[in-house]
Amino acid sequence: TCNGSGRSAYVLTVRWSEHAGFVELDDTCSCPLGGGCKHCVAAILTARRQALPTVPARVVPLPVDWRRVL
Repeated sequence: TCNGSGRSAYVLTVRWSEHAGFVELDDTCSCPLGGGCKHCVAAILTARRQALPTVPARVVPLPVDWRRVL
């Protein structure tokens, strides 16, 4: 389940499979979009974060003219 930005909670399912070295995702959600939504992305990012080993963050200085880089 995922709490929406309002008071609603949504039920979602994320499935994945691997084919020739690529990961294929299939997701559904009880929100009005039905899948491919921010709730499914949040679940995927949360699961990914929990699966990765904890590594200290490296601070990278911003370029002087970061607006131009963007």
